Amino acid sequence: MKVGDRMYKSEDLTILENCINIGMDLLEKNKTEQAKKFALKAYKLIKLIQIDDENLLLDVVYLIEGINHLDLALELYDYILSKNEYSELAYYGKALIYEEKGLVELAKENYKNTIKCNPDNLQAIFFLAYLFDENGDKKDAEIWYKKVLEIEYYDFWTNLNLGSLYEETSQLEKSLHHTKIAYEVDSSHYLVLFNLGVIYGRLNNALKARLFYQKSIKANSSYGYSFLNLAIFHKNKGYYKEGIEVLKRGIYNNPEEAYLYYNLACFYIKINDLEKAVNELIKCIEINSNFKEYALKDKDLDILRTNERYNCYF
Repeated sequence: MKVGDRMYKSEDLTILENCINIGMDLLEKNKTEQAKKFALKAYKLIKLIQIDDENLLLDVVYLIEGINHLDLALELYDYILSKNEYSELAYYGKALIYEEKGLVELAKENYKNTIKCNPDNLQAIFFLAYLFDENGDKKDAEIWYKKVLEIEYYDFWTNLNLGSLYEETSQLEKSLHHTKIAYEVDSSHYLVLFNLGVIYGRLNNALKARLFYQKSIKANSSYGYSFLNLAIFHKNKGYYKEGIEVLKRGIYNNPEEAYLYYNLACFYIKINDLEKAVNELIKCIEINSNFKEYALKDKDLDILRTNERYNCYF
């Protein structure tokens, strides 16, 4: 058989398929270094024999991605697109790689091309919306999230994210509407419980805010912000000691979350326990030194500036 300027035998395809199968099997066993040998051999064979079978080409790309050779994967996706300009999977694969590389505009472009190939590709639409959302373009994010809901109205993550978007833009009734839909889909997920706590808090429904923060903690005690928001709820009521106990539980479950120690220091200041405040502040900065500069400017900590241990540390 002749391809380009080279004669090759059917055995070449057999070797290629074997490289793919062995490489994938090694990746599944987390043997990336061993898989690399077969992935690169498959890549060289693809370049050598110039095959047109898209499924086989995609298998090689996925193997190349598995060994984290993303530039080679992009090259192969472009090769696939040179053979088939409507390859939905090639555009989608490129979008994922560009997003991983932090090349946001290229990721958006390729998600849009994916959607042109298949307007019902929910994952591409959702990830495009999420990219707009994460990069501060709430208007376009809203548009694309709504396109997901036109296809799948009860999609959990779309309703959850759209609810968060509306909360961030102070459209609280819309926020509550979509977050409630997410809650209908999964009433046990800690994030939907947390978000309901935030929304009800902003709607001045203290009872429901506290209830949902408590449910969020029960659902996932490893999410420190649930403890923080519940503690702030107590602080706003003037119940500083109750807030301190919540933060201490949060730290017990999340000992590496520096912001919990920082807030605990602030709570101790409120009850005039300055030594404990300094202790927690030091712990915070030992975990995350970025808090040091912030602490030096924080007016809430002014009362500590004359403390001997504070001055020795800073």
